[in-house]
Amino acid sequence: MNVHIAWHCGAGPVGVSTDGARTWQAVTDYGNCRQLSFLDAQSGWIATLYQLGATTDGGQTWSTPERVLGGLARCPARWSSVST
Repeated sequence: MNVHIAWHCGAGPVGVSTDGARTWQAVTDYGNCRQLSFLDAQSGWIATLYQLGATTDGGQTWSTPERVLGGLARCPARWSSVST
């Protein structure tokens, strides 16, 4: 991870900053994001009340996870919030 990269999620679009939070770029709109976590610089998960999303390219593209278990998409065992 990088101290200049920051992520934001909430009521609006998911945003990323690559300049220490000086400017922001909307990367996807999952609406009312409840949780956004990255395992590393490329692999991340997003959760809303009704939807899960995953990225494997640092947030450039997002998709719904294909593996479903018990009606819920399989998530990492531990959410790891983004920090420095």
